[in-house]
Formats: sequence, structure tokens, C-alpha cells
Amino acid sequence: MDKADLLDEIRLEVGDLIDKHRKDLPLMFQKVCSHIQRRVEDYQGVAVYLTEYPEFIRRHESGSIGLPRVQKFGEGPLSITAVRGGLYRERNLNRILICIPLYLGQNVYGIFVVESNPLSQIHDEDITLFTEICSSFENRMVAYYQPDIEEPDFFDDDDLV
Repeated sequence: MDKADLLDEIRLEVGDLIDKHRKDLPLMFQKVCSHIQRRVEDYQGVAVYLTEYPEFIRRHESGSIGLPRVQKFGEGPLSITAVRGGLYRERNLNRILICIPLYLGQNVYGIFVVESNPLSQIHDEDITLFTEICSSFENRMVAYYQPDIEEPDFFDDDDLV
């Protein structure tokens, strides 16, 4: 199976996991991290760091992540990601690091991190998968923390009149 097909499969499986565990954010984060890391052998580690002032704390992980478990605001790639407000990519002799911020409203809630072998390739398809997962996480977080906001029903047949 080529990588594009594998990532499409993972996209569907992660969507099912997010939907299945939508009422339990910690379990959802852990299941998704474990699933992604298990399915793509190039991904050495997948993690979610949460913001707990004044630091980022790794709360959910699968595999090996070279970043410290706790990183103070203003230090390292997690803070760079938060300040930039978008994708951060770092490649060195030891790893490829991808960090994407997770937002709740306009506040950074956490950082989604993928670490890969420096000899492997992280392609645009990988980045697209990561950003889609982050978007799904953000939608779930809004529903979890603001349950009064009604989620859109994209399959409402009444709108097809």
C-alpha cells in the first residue's frame, strides 16, 4: 500500500476514534496519538502537549518524543509554534519535528507534536493529515467545553429543499 492510501485509511480511522471518544477528551487524545504512531512506522512519536500556565505539559503520547515532558512558556519549539500560530517544522541530525497549535477559541489550548526519523520523509500529505486531525480536535474541544453551542448538522436533509 502506498503512503497516500495509508494516510487516507488513517484519516478515516482517526475520524471514527474522535467520534467514538468525543465525550472524553483525554481518552480521545491518547487513542489518536497511539493509533497514528502505531500505523506509520516513520513516526517515532506522537504527542499532545496542553497549556497549563506557565508551561506546556505533555499529557498524551505514544512512542518516543525527544522534547522535555514540561517546557516553560517562552522556551523551545512549543513556544515558537504558539507565537507563530501555525505549523512549526524542524529538521536536524536526530529528528524531524512537526508542531501544530490546538486552539480553543482564540487561545492556544495545546500543541500537537509528531516526531519522525531524520532519514524518513514528511510530505505534504502527512502535514495535511496532521492539520485535519488538529481541526477535528479543535471542533471536539469546542463541543466539550461549550456544550450549549450547537454543532452543525452537515447531513440535515431539511436544507435540501
